[in-house]
Amino acid sequence: MTRQMREEILLDRAAFLEAAHSNEEGLNIDEFLSFRHPEHSHATLLNMVQDIFDKLDDNGDDSLTLQEFVSLKQDDVVSNGPKMSEEMWKKERRREFEDVIDADKNGKVTRQELVMYSDPKNPSHALMEAKSLMEGADTNGDGKLSLAEVLAHKQLFLGSKMVDITKNFHDEF
Repeated sequence: MTRQMREEILLDRAAFLEAAHSNEEGLNIDEFLSFRHPEHSHATLLNMVQDIFDKLDDNGDDSLTLQEFVSLKQDDVVSNGPKMSEEMWKKERRREFEDVIDADKNGKVTRQELVMYSDPKNPSHALMEAKSLMEGADTNGDGKLSLAEVLAHKQLFLGSKMVDITKNFHDEF
């Protein structure tokens, strides 16, 4: 057995034990869903938000300022694939904070706002994916996609979560 496979088994075992609240020998239906689809588990979502606050809330006031939020390092979020320049990364985090996460526009993000934003069922994720597709394929800049533009950028669309829905689930697909 390879080292990578042993590590994956250990991670799966840890996730299983984390999900097994009622009996560590087996999972009930809710625990199984939490184990296989942690992104849809409210407890997992709350833990993720807690981790973000632990990492970024420098002054401990239980809210995130723009400065605290943009201090998030790209390497902590993007493990593989292409990376932006540091300047572009911070610009995108600033836009995300101001336009999407800070719902009441008071310059601070509360736990509730971050939970709402982080929820994979939040429509803002589909909107961001659609904007990304438009930016990548609208070569003439008219705000509309022609058939020629879509066909010219078919790999962009075929690799999208909006087209290949298995990308929204698990890496075993």
